[in-house]
Amino acid sequence: MEQILTALGYQLAFAIDRDVEYYELHGAILRLERYPHMDDLLEVEGEPDAIEAAIAATGLPRAEFSSDALADFVARYELRTGEIARVSDAALA
Repeated sequence: MEQILTALGYQLAFAIDRDVEYYELHGAILRLERYPHMDDLLEVEGEPDAIEAAIAATGLPRAEFSSDALADFVARYELRTGEIARVSDAALA
């Protein structure tokens, strides 16, 4: 597909490389995402009660969970670490 898009004149604008694992807990879906050079991200989806039960079961502080976009997560990582977050190993044109 990459060759077809390139042949049509498209250029890569944004890429995300991640390993994703899915888990089910208390009726919620937990998605663990790992990136090349950034913190791991745990997303929790489901009905509100299921989300809260799953978050509580992780043992992670509730305040660490938000509905922020990936770009906000990246910005917080960079501010906290002083390092550039990398969500892809692809080189942009």
